[in-house]
Amino acid sequence: LPLEKEKPVDIKKEPETLADLFLNSKSFRSEELAEKNPVMDLSSKLQSQPISDIGSAIGLNEKFLFINELFNGNSEKFEETISYLDNAPNFNDAFNYLNEHFDWEMENPSVQKLLDLARRKLIINEDE
Repeated sequence: LPLEKEKPVDIKKEPETLADLFLNSKSFRSEELAEKNPVMDLSSKLQSQPISDIGSAIGLNEKFLFINELFNGNSEKFEETISYLDNAPNFNDAFNYLNEHFDWEMENPSVQKLLDLARRKLIINEDE
């Protein structure tokens, strides 16, 4: 008698747990909504608010930080610069002024904070 070859039998592996059953399923509705509508926390909302005056938006600690770190202790130069930024016609002029008059590292967090204040004054208010 010739020997018959065994036919492979497909055995479906049943999920062992309920979690295995949903392992590759779609995401939850709440995750989909969170991706579409990212939540802004209070500090993010406040930091994107327009300001009408850069000088008044700078807190006392920030003022001392800016004067000491960016203006080498020269408070008159600080006041002069803030006045210029407050009256600059647009953000590009303000940025160019800072770039031409100061040799700052633009990645410096204090410089970034000052630029952010100028942006909030000049760019956000322009859009209104």
